[in-house]
Amino acid sequence: GGPGTDPATIATLRARMAAGQPFNCEVLNYAKDGTSYWVAVDLQPVHDTDGTLLNFITIETDITARKLAESALRTSHQEYRALFDQASEGIFIVNQAGQFIDVNNKGCQLSGYGRGELLTLTVSDLVAETESTNLVADFAQLALGEHLFNERQLRHRDGHLVTVEVSASRLADGRLQAYVRDISERVQAEEVRRQYIATLEALHGTALQLATSASLDAILDTILRNSIDLLHFNYGGIYLREAETDTFVLQRSLNTRHVQPGERIHSGRGLIGQAIEYGQTLLIENYDEWPLRRDDIPAGLLGSALAVPLQHDNRLIGIIFCARPQAGSTSADEVKLMELMAGQAEVAIERARLLTDLRTSNDELAAERRMLTQRVRERTEELSVTNTELRRALRAKDGFLATMSH
Repeated sequence: GGPGTDPATIATLRARMAAGQPFNCEVLNYAKDGTSYWVAVDLQPVHDTDGTLLNFITIETDITARKLAESALRTSHQEYRALFDQASEGIFIVNQAGQFIDVNNKGCQLSGYGRGELLTLTVSDLVAETESTNLVADFAQLALGEHLFNERQLRHRDGHLVTVEVSASRLADGRLQAYVRDISERVQAEEVRRQYIATLEALHGTALQLATSASLDAILDTILRNSIDLLHFNYGGIYLREAETDTFVLQRSLNTRHVQPGERIHSGRGLIGQAIEYGQTLLIENYDEWPLRRDDIPAGLLGSALAVPLQHDNRLIGIIFCARPQAGSTSADEVKLMELMAGQAEVAIERARLLTDLRTSNDELAAERRMLTQRVRERTEELSVTNTELRRALRAKDGFLATMSH
């Protein structure tokens, strides 16, 4: 800051940061050499899945030219024109009917139209069809002399949509002036933040589900469904190694048409066979064109596919795969996310197996205990019978001896 910096704006900015809230402002700043410049500050908080504030994403845009342009409007038209054409933001001037009267170079660049073309168009020609209702409300607000500040979708000459930030007001002569800034990068940053939070929530939710489940079937269902949903695949499955035969058996599948539960796979051709053979993540962008594809899978069923090994103590215990019917690429972030899901699956599967083995051992011990108890009972009954017979024999003996003594 410096002598021209508004202390109230800085105080509000700091208060919003302390409260973990977003904030937009325009502030006069100073370079190290003392030169002043204006910036538009867009401050967005980043929270984790528990709502704890992690940090802030701040996007600063130099709006000095715009501020100077606003000042120039109050001075000379000649100076204004130079700044108007050199401004870093698009400047559009329209009449009350929405017809373009003037536009600067940046406005032409944003829209893809030449200046002459734009002056034959209206605002409605330049906004997305979905913005028609908003456009009517915007003009009504400006007609009342109110300042307008919002986000809109601008339709480029080639047809693609550009997300822009619009700051508009009515001039003294009744014309409308709008400063338009491309905020596509900010929107992309917000989408990255949203996806990051969604990923954290999905991983956290999966971990909670796995931690509370001791059933292998439930664990496989959770891992498979969450992997497919999170990565926007269409179908998939999980193969687990069968120790007795050293084959991999399809234990769970979702929406698959080319394989069915119970299918057995060895290392070799195909997505699963190759993943088994090398024990590494395998990504196929176009299965039909892959030279190691399985001949028994009809063309068109698999497009892009991803297989990730499940390992525990350096042993391959299974393979999880997901696929789409369309060919296409899968990002490195998506692959990493799938590997994280696989890591959760490895631990949960081994835990479920250990619990199953423990229950089996306990059942066997209980059965052996019951058998020993039964045998003790039988022996006790046998001893009881023997003792009864012995006592009877002794009484007979005593009676015989008593008879002989007489």
